[in-house]
Amino acid sequence: MMTSYTRIFKLFSLYMALVATTTTENSHLEGQLSIKDPPWPPVATFSILGYDSETGEVGGAVQSRVFSVGNGVLWGEADIAMVATQAIVDVSYGPQALRLLKSGLSPESVVKN
Repeated sequence: MMTSYTRIFKLFSLYMALVATTTTENSHLEGQLSIKDPPWPPVATFSILGYDSETGEVGGAVQSRVFSVGNGVLWGEADIAMVATQAIVDVSYGPQALRLLKSGLSPESVVKN
């Protein structure tokens, strides 16, 4: 039968082994994760455009860590196109893209301009 001191010693030893393992593992990860700080806070914006071939309707949606980004990212004009720019954006890109598409340029040409 295990005495209470033996049980406490074994539990304490197990606890110390877990602490040592966790500390060693975390210090190993810190070395791997240390990356030079970016020049600005990290951003992530995802845009999606859709087209319904049966109705001819187009639509767009945007998700971002930036609050209320939709008014600077999604641009559309009836019977012309839907355009999505990204989070760190020059808001003139949307209207410029719509103007170029309206003038007859292909989407590929607009992206390259």
